[in-house]
Amino acid sequence: MPQDMIWLEALFKRLPFQYDNLRSQVLARILFLAGIWLSGLVIYSVEGLSTQYISNFGLFFGIFASSLLPLYGTYMVQKALPSAINDVEPLLDMGESEFTELSKRITGYAYSFKPVAVIGLILMALISNARVLISDLSVGISLKLIWDILLEFFFFLLSGTGIWLGLSIWLSVLIISRQPFNHLYTDVGTKFRGLAMLILWFTAFYFIAISLGVATSLLGSSAVSLLDLLFSPFSLFLILGFLWVLFPFISIHQALSQIKQANLDEINKEYQALISRLDEKSSSDESITVIKELLSLQVRERMVSNMEEWPINIGFVTKLLTLVLIPAIVRVSVELFNRYLL
Repeated sequence: MPQDMIWLEALFKRLPFQYDNLRSQVLARILFLAGIWLSGLVIYSVEGLSTQYISNFGLFFGIFASSLLPLYGTYMVQKALPSAINDVEPLLDMGESEFTELSKRITGYAYSFKPVAVIGLILMALISNARVLISDLSVGISLKLIWDILLEFFFFLLSGTGIWLGLSIWLSVLIISRQPFNHLYTDVGTKFRGLAMLILWFTAFYFIAISLGVATSLLGSSAVSLLDLLFSPFSLFLILGFLWVLFPFISIHQALSQIKQANLDEINKEYQALISRLDEKSSSDESITVIKELLSLQVRERMVSNMEEWPINIGFVTKLLTLVLIPAIVRVSVELFNRYLL
């Protein structure tokens, strides 16, 4: 059976804070992070390292700034994803029970904890310093070491949650794009607005994370040439991020375009049949009937021609390009700093 909540939201819903109130939940998350920081202060104080702990501003920033964004993101996804999926129901050619199963399947992917744990463990294996950990364990197990390991795992689990939610939202749009569409609407963009905004939010997190990574890892390093900058992994991440967002919407566009063309082809066949009837020798009453059908068909053709084929509009693309520019500007700024101010 699929889970009905993201694992973090299942935790926060048990706390004595009003779950449907955004301010209350932001406060709950801040207090939760404050509890983590204070628990570390207590443990470090027991070992006489309170000054070292308090002066560790990187840890403070990691707990209160870097962690608050994904904690806020999980709340927004939990609240917005089901309604965003329900918005597209009128566009799909399926019954209520079929759509309910589809919705459960999509949210089940997003709420699943297994991929979060797997991603967290992979990140921990790739990024954490195993040699330092083995060296610390060889000295002996202490409360400080246990707390450090648990905190590091929590950070990786939080990162895994953010990555998986972003992937699952993208997967939601991709799954929907593979379903049969039965109608064309003039407000297709409105039907997909909820999912589009969720993707924009996680795209913002993606590019902000790249910006922070660039600023912290490359600041003070040696300058590189423009050619090296253009063909660097950084540029690849920007391009992949941009295409990653657009790909499922392009799939939906292709499906809607096929349906629109099929409708126009059907109208054209009906038009040719009516013209053939009109050319035949027929009574005046029958001719009037055919002319009325032609006028009705013309109105129908105009409606189909005006129906949207894209689930997103130019405003979405503009916002996406703006998000792409943020890490690009940060990267250029870091390069200028390294080249002229060092």
